[in-house]
This record gives sequence, structure tokens and C-alpha cells, in this order.
Amino acid sequence: MAIDELEISFETTSEILATLNAIGRTEDLAFSPDNSKLAIASYELNKVLIFDIEVNTLLLEPKVFLSNLCEINSSSITLPHGIAWINNETIIVANRVSNAVIIKLPNGKYYAQPKELDALQTLRHIKEELPHSTDCIDVSPLGKGLYEIFICSNSGHYVSHYIVDENDNFAIKAGALLLKRDIDIPDGITLSKDSNWLAISNHGTHKAFVYKNLQALDFETLPNAVLHGTNYPHGITFSDNQQFIFLADAGAPFVYLYHSNNGDWNGDYHPCAQIRIMDDETFKIGHTNKQEGGTKGISLTHDSSLIAITCSTRPLAFFFVKDLIESLQHPVVTTSSKSEQNAQDKIIKSLLRITKNMQVTLDELVTSHHHQIDLLKNSHSWKITHPLRKIKSAYSRYMCLLKSKINNRR
Repeated sequence: MAIDELEISFETTSEILATLNAIGRTEDLAFSPDNSKLAIASYELNKVLIFDIEVNTLLLEPKVFLSNLCEINSSSITLPHGIAWINNETIIVANRVSNAVIIKLPNGKYYAQPKELDALQTLRHIKEELPHSTDCIDVSPLGKGLYEIFICSNSGHYVSHYIVDENDNFAIKAGALLLKRDIDIPDGITLSKDSNWLAISNHGTHKAFVYKNLQALDFETLPNAVLHGTNYPHGITFSDNQQFIFLADAGAPFVYLYHSNNGDWNGDYHPCAQIRIMDDETFKIGHTNKQEGGTKGISLTHDSSLIAITCSTRPLAFFFVKDLIESLQHPVVTTSSKSEQNAQDKIIKSLLRITKNMQVTLDELVTSHHHQIDLLKNSHSWKITHPLRKIKSAYSRYMCLLKSKINNRR
């Protein structure tokens, strides 16, 4: 089913509109948890734009209004590719040529002048000897001030995860590698609202993978579901009831919609609808190669009524999807449980998983060091210094023997 008439215009100031039009290449955007702010990662200008946003979907024609632009610059932001909100005052930015960083936003109303902010925390690569790119990111609140951060490496073809503590200035409490098998250029990652499902777009395989977010996830885990039908999948997001997944295609002028009748993602899925994001002429302008021209970032309001998209030719656009979702969805039966117990269970699950995966990481590092040692022993410099090492060893043994004899005479 092709959908062409879902876009709604937005209102803003001429200054904000000029800033948007000059933003250049963009890769991601995200609504804040309370839907009051919208963040856009400007890949080309090495900055993040934060807007206040008002969304009114109760009108006959839904309205969006942007105001109070905050332009964030930081020496810690370099080619920002992914962005997510930890809470309504804190963002985390994934930098393609550097580490992911946590940044606290300024208090109060924003000002016209750009803000120069330092990173609150830096999430260093799990493998420091292999500084792969940091490309896309999402956050799962565990409760009690703890958050699990999921980060994809586009060049490393893996997903890592961290636990940070808001009560300790978002200090990193643990980190490890998580997913690897069959992942090829992960360009987007998202968790369902209840954190039960984890979805990753795979640029290289032209598919997206969906995983049950279990304690058992590790490097060998296969996805529960595979989403087909995209050219170069990029941004990805769940609806609030997890029955739908919106998947952006960087190589086509569409966002694709996938549907699971009961929100239980298992098996193979093909799009139930495609939403036209731009006309063919606009797409051709950005379609400099087969992997570009389409949507990069996508974010959904928390009532699943509106999606926002971004890319180089369309820095910001909104599409009203509430009626489309309601026409396709089925009732989901939910079971009530104590939130306190849920939080405790999530923390325990995440801690046990990250501890297990830290052990896997350690084993890999040991193997890597053995490999480096073997390379050293086979090197020319190691071989030509072999006689000197033998002399040094013999000398050391002689000195130990001499000291022993002297001590015996005493």
C-alpha cells in the first residue's frame, strides 16, 4: 500500500527556518521523552540543534510549531551520526570518528547564540585497540537512575552496550560487546517502548533484524525476525504498542511500515505500507549514488501519531501517521505487573548480560594479545635480537647463582 498524502507543514520563525536550510547533511533526529523537544544531528557542521516543539494532533489539520532553537557546539562532537535522549535534559551523541558522548543541556530557555558545551561523560570504545566508528544509538531506562546504552559500530559491524548511572553523573558502570553475527553496517537501532524488543537496520544486507531483548543476547545470537524490502535501511523506530516498525530507506524516497499483529516479532516480514517522504525530483538531487538520497533519521512521537524525518535534501519534515496505524492495528493484550519489580528485573537482567559479555570481550582480548605476541616473535627485529636475549638470560641466571653462593657462605 503506497501512501502519498501524510505530510503536514510546520510553523516556525524565519531565523529557525534559515538555520534548518543551512544545516547540510543530517543523519539522525529524536523527540525528547516528553515530546517537548526535538534534536537533530548535523553531520556536516559538527553540531546538534535542539528545538522546543509543540504538536497538536487534535485539530482537523494537525499542527507543529518549532521555537527556541539551541545550537550546541562541542569539541566532543565530530561527525555526529546518531542521537538519543537519556532524559528530557540530557542527550547522548554518537560520533562517526570518535566516541559517543553524554551532554547535559543548559537550563532555562535557550538563546540565539550557539552554546559551547563539554561532554559530561565519554563512552570509550570497548576495544580501544580497534577504534571503530560510533554510528547509531538508543537508550533503555532500567530504573533507579540506571540506563542501558546500545551503540552500533558501522565499520566494526557490531553492537556494544553500557550501563550508566544518573546518580553518579552518568558514570559508566559496565560495558561490553553485545551483537555481531550477520550484522553488516548497522545504520540504525531502536528499542520498543517496553524494552522487550531490539531492532537494528543492516545497510549491507538490505534488511533489518529484530531481537527479543533477553539476557541471553550475545555475539552468536540470531534475530527473531527479519524485515525485508528496503534498499539501504537506516533510521528505525517502534510504535508505542510495538505492533509497528517504521524503517527509513537511505536509497529510496520512502519510509516503510511493518506490522506484527500481536507485537510478537518472529519470522520474515515485508512492508504493509510505504510512505512517500519526498517527490522524485527532490530524491534525485540527493541520489548521488545508490545508497543516498532517501531518509536517514526517523523519530516517532510517543503517542505514535507523528513521525519526523531528516536527510540532506529534507532537513526536517513531519508526517501524520495516527490514522494509518489505527486502520491496521489489532488490540494488544497486556498484563499488569508491579513497576518496582519490573525495574528490579530489568536491572538484574542487564547486569547479568553485560557481565557475561564482558567475559566474552576479555577472552577476545586475550586471543588478540596472543596474536600480537605471535606476530612479534615472527618479526625480523625479534629474530635478530635473539642472541642478545640469550646472553641476557644467561647473565641473569649467572647473577642469581652467584648471589646464592655468596649468601650460603655467610
